[in-house]
Amino acid sequence: MIKRICFVFLCISASSCGSNDKKLVVDPEIVTLEEGFIERYSRGTGDAIDFLASTSKWIAPDDMTFLKDKLDSIKPQLGQFHGFELIAFRSVSDDFVLRSYLAKYERQPLRFNLTFYRPTVKWQLHYIECDFEIDDELKESARAYRLNRNLIFEDHE
Repeated sequence: MIKRICFVFLCISASSCGSNDKKLVVDPEIVTLEEGFIERYSRGTGDAIDFLASTSKWIAPDDMTFLKDKLDSIKPQLGQFHGFELIAFRSVSDDFVLRSYLAKYERQPLRFNLTFYRPTVKWQLHYIECDFEIDDELKESARAYRLNRNLIFEDHE
């Protein structure tokens, strides 16, 4: 009986420890910037890139021109665009965040990493990049040395 009481107490303690974690809250201003980017991207990549770049005076115009040219040259090879999906969100503080999106195309996905920074009150784009490496990273994550040996595949029984 004492073992059961200790076990129940331990379970309650463990579950309450996790409840003190900081809740993930996305600033509405970031959501507005992302929605503006996504809406413009479906109409044309240049306008979408310019929209985000306009939030920061520190973004080099040459870098944005290079990115727009890169996107314009590869988009015809990707087929029809089918929208965006948020795949990751990371932050190192309340004022420096990365949001990673999967741009879904007929042929293959393209990943966008949008890094935002808030030095004072207003959010600004810190960095934007796009790449095709998401499939390589997915394969790498499935390599044997990365798998948990104690993992039980219940749905494959």
